[in-house]
Amino acid sequence: MLALQLIFWVSIGLLIYTYFGYPLVLALVAGFRRSCPPPTPEEWPTVSMIVPAHNEELVIQAKIDNTRALDYPRGKLELIIASDCSTDATHEIVQRNEDEMVKLVVNEQRGGQTAAQHSGVRVAKGEILVFSDANSMYERDALKKLVRHYADERVGAVVGRLVYANPDSSVASYGESLYWRYEAWLKRLQSKAGALVLGNGAIHSIRRCAHRFIDPRDSYDTMMPILAMSQGFRVVYEPEAVAREPASVHLEEEYKRKARIVITDFRTYVGLRFLLWPPRLWMAFNLISHKVLRHLAFIPMALAFGTCVALGCYSGFYLVILVLQAVFYSIAAVGWLVRERPRQPLLLKVPLYFVTANAGLALGIWRILRGERTHIWEKVEETRQIRLDV
Repeated sequence: MLALQLIFWVSIGLLIYTYFGYPLVLALVAGFRRSCPPPTPEEWPTVSMIVPAHNEELVIQAKIDNTRALDYPRGKLELIIASDCSTDATHEIVQRNEDEMVKLVVNEQRGGQTAAQHSGVRVAKGEILVFSDANSMYERDALKKLVRHYADERVGAVVGRLVYANPDSSVASYGESLYWRYEAWLKRLQSKAGALVLGNGAIHSIRRCAHRFIDPRDSYDTMMPILAMSQGFRVVYEPEAVAREPASVHLEEEYKRKARIVITDFRTYVGLRFLLWPPRLWMAFNLISHKVLRHLAFIPMALAFGTCVALGCYSGFYLVILVLQAVFYSIAAVGWLVRERPRQPLLLKVPLYFVTANAGLALGIWRILRGERTHIWEKVEETRQIRLDV
């Protein structure tokens, strides 16, 4: 009985810490640090924007046009489309646009997103490397807002803000939009606390001298900020540097996407074991608190429910907690049954997305345990079929 109670309270404690306690820790640390206004560059540095692409014919022209329209000095920005063995019309579209600004690099064999990014970096000429997705459209001033921080020589990497353009189109898009708003809030706190350890695929950047080539099976989004910090650079979050892209509209796609993400991320965590050393423990603490615990949250969720099933027979308190959990999961189940309806109340959306996302993470961990180690990314096709006007 005592062992079951201990498991229950540890599980509940982990869940509370993961979603509420860790942000509180960041807020307390950030409260002791002064915010500094972004510097104003005397001269804008040269920038190479690197876009990995595999069969992106639906969006690549829009990405090129969006980049050309950015408010950045001509001659100081190059766009490198790094094709990971595309077999559609991606190459032809880029070649029609090639000039001093737009370049195409082709990997003849599929190596995954990171391998494509490596190919882009090898030919890049810019002092600042910016990484973006093919379907991420930047606001006109996003690049200047991102790059201005490099006027401070202590800054080694800058992460922008991802905004989903279709948050109300479905439960999946609403949930993912809500998730990224939570992420943006965390990144603000982390940046102020000197603990920003993660980028995002839509808009993040690194100083060329801080860049390091990594294992192609690892994730740039996770590795680059940490590698910059480990070299003594600051990593900054810039919420005014905005990239917009469509979110998934079907929960089934979001479920599979979460599984793919966790497989790549856990492979990357293995490569970051050097953080488990006293000078870098602050980085390790933030990575574990921000990502690892969240990826594994389905475990304390299951344990909290299972222990309440056993303890509810003996205690009214645990019976009440069990009923509350059952109601939450029942709401998610009802939401799943009516998920294709155009409008759903908020009461159904949040539990449904939360449970679906954690189920996807659980699937990813199960695949890892079975030995699956894929690093070839699979884009969500439906997010390429939605046009954005930025």
